[in-house]
Amino acid sequence: MPRQAAYGLLDAALDYRPASGAWGAGVFIRNGLDEEYLTDAGNGGQDFGLPTYTRGAKRLIGLRLSLYR
Repeated sequence: MPRQAAYGLLDAALDYRPASGAWGAGVFIRNGLDEEYLTDAGNGGQDFGLPTYTRGAKRLIGLRLSLYR
């Protein structure tokens, strides 16, 4: 059975919405420290004797724009 050390992920967001409330904007980051981790491990390649691993998402930085009615 594969094992991995404990880990933590740094996610953050900063949003702005003016008093009019008609729109909003923000920035976000997921996995800010670009931690390498597994979300799943098993023996999905059982017929071939191969273990399978699913890696966690890499760092993601984005911009979010919103319109409100």
